[in-house]
Amino acid sequence: MKLQFLCANHRHWLQQNSYAAYSTWANAYDRADELMAEGNHQEALGYAGCAFEAAALATTGQQEVTANEIESFTETSVMLVSLLIRRGEDGYANQVLRGAITVVEDLFVSTTSAHINTRCWHRLSTLSRELVAGKTPNRTVSGLHRVH
Repeated sequence: MKLQFLCANHRHWLQQNSYAAYSTWANAYDRADELMAEGNHQEALGYAGCAFEAAALATTGQQEVTANEIESFTETSVMLVSLLIRRGEDGYANQVLRGAITVVEDLFVSTTSAHINTRCWHRLSTLSRELVAGKTPNRTVSGLHRVH
């Protein structure tokens, strides 16, 4: 299994086009959510991974990231981690969590929504500790706040 869900060309295009990154993020998240509701977790994993990578591209390097974007990034991360755990890929789930925590920590510097960052960081950190401890984390994913 790989943790790279976007091809190099698509990733490069999203890096150059923030609107496309946000659109890809929202559409991929919505599709993953639909597939999860249908019980098609294997296909949902690909869409959740695409949403996670697009979300990271959309939020990284921005001068100001909104609270909505931070919360949505967190929900996207939780969705991907939940699907990875469901598949038995705890190592990859932990890798995604570490990456998501790093992104949220970096956003502390670029946003005025420190309380949102703290809440999101805490949620990701708690999930990471549960995973390391071998506990089955809470896999429920709340609805995504639209990013556009």
